[in-house]
Amino acid sequence: MADLRQAGRALQTALQPDHMNYECLGNSGPHLHWHLIPRYVDDPRWGQPVWEGWPRNEFTLHRVTLEDRADADLVALIRSHL
Repeated sequence: MADLRQAGRALQTALQPDHMNYECLGNSGPHLHWHLIPRYVDDPRWGQPVWEGWPRNEFTLHRVTLEDRADADLVALIRSHL
């Protein structure tokens, strides 16, 4: 849990979301994993669960894809807060 809290704080500091969702899942395999999801008021699902009620592939309509350099910069920013 300490690692989860550290990762959450790093994401909050780096990305400045309006809210953070923490979700623990243990799908079909015998394991648990966490999703840390920064949320913003302009999110089309603001105030609602991230996945609930959406057709499976509708996420691709709102997906943001970064260029390699922007992706590397974002990773470096988050890492700097760990």
